[in-house]
Amino acid sequence: MASLSSVQINNPYEVTLHLKQPDAAMVLTLADRTGMMASPTAVKKWGANFANHPVGAGHMWSLSTCQRHAGTEEEPALWQPGKPYLNQITFNFFTDQQTANSAIEDHQAQLELNVALSDVSTLRRCRG
Repeated sequence: MASLSSVQINNPYEVTLHLKQPDAAMVLTLADRTGMMASPTAVKKWGANFANHPVGAGHMWSLSTCQRHAGTEEEPALWQPGKPYLNQITFNFFTDQQTANSAIEDHQAQLELNVALSDVSTLRRCRG
């Protein structure tokens, strides 16, 4: 964001970014964490501890827990007949790769992101 000079608010749905110099990476930067929208109410309420108090989880889910894992449950106010097709999702956050791999091997987890290439063949044998 070093190339950002100022932000002009045009209306509730549009802003203009003024840059110090051309920055082809700005779109990618904004598509990552830096560009994520945050609830001003939650930021004001939690301050520096904001990251430990996430707000919402999307159209069909509300966040029910967030510690070393995050859980979601159906959002009754937004629920549509037949959707979602399950009533909850739990996300576990592992501090090391081997613990995450063990969760897959022991069928305690069904999905793992950012698997090391050297572990792929071993984990494929754990399916089923």
